[in-house]
Amino acid sequence: MAKQYPKSVKESICKQILNDFYTTLKIAKMNNIPYSTFFTWKSQLLPQGDRVKKKQKFSPQEKLDMLFATASMSEAEVSEFCRKKGIYPHMLETWKEACLQHIDRSHNMRTSDKAKEALKDEVKKLKREIRRKDKALAETTALLVLKKWNRVPLFLGLSGKI
Repeated sequence: MAKQYPKSVKESICKQILNDFYTTLKIAKMNNIPYSTFFTWKSQLLPQGDRVKKKQKFSPQEKLDMLFATASMSEAEVSEFCRKKGIYPHMLETWKEACLQHIDRSHNMRTSDKAKEALKDEVKKLKREIRRKDKALAETTALLVLKKWNRVPLFLGLSGKI
């Protein structure tokens, strides 16, 4: 037969979720309660607003608004804000890092645009030089061929023309 727990025990264990120090699996293990039982208690006892929603999609504007809203908050206030919004505090950190990386990338792109222009100019210059050298090589080759044909003896029946 399944072990019965008093409602006060269930409530005190479920309140540990709100502290945000441990994961639900860790809380269940610390209290020697099967995870499935703990999960059932959590869904029955916690109010709807305190439940963490799974895979919630936020627009970039919403993420940025949440980052601005939590910028001046203490850690406890951030945890409370996150519970109300149905997110984890580490998600805010992830969004902040992604935002900073994006800003850094866009700054690097602007500086790399100048480098790209310099490389394009250099490539254009090198292509012009290659074309000039190809023309000179073709002219030199043609002169060598003509010089060679002019040395061919006339008794072979060749007139010296190509």
